[in-house]
Amino acid sequence: MAERKVDGRDTGQRNPGSEDPQGGKDMIRRMTWILSGVLVLAALGCVERKMTVTSNPPGARVYLDDQEMGQTPVTFRFDFYGHRTFTLKKDATG
Repeated sequence: MAERKVDGRDTGQRNPGSEDPQGGKDMIRRMTWILSGVLVLAALGCVERKMTVTSNPPGARVYLDDQEMGQTPVTFRFDFYGHRTFTLKKDATG
């Protein structure tokens, strides 16, 4: 907005009728960039799901849908959707 002047002196008041016609477009452009940045950051922050399996005693073999994932304690990535079958196997020691 342009400032109002009286006798060449600045009155400190704004003149709402003489706004810069590009001001609105610049604000929209800035807001578009900010929103785009937020969306990019949100997409980069996707959740990675991990599962940790422990057992007592440790050292049991862990299978997820018949695929060996390792020995306890073990942490691995997994998809959270669907039905899964977990199997733990430990050799008997006695």
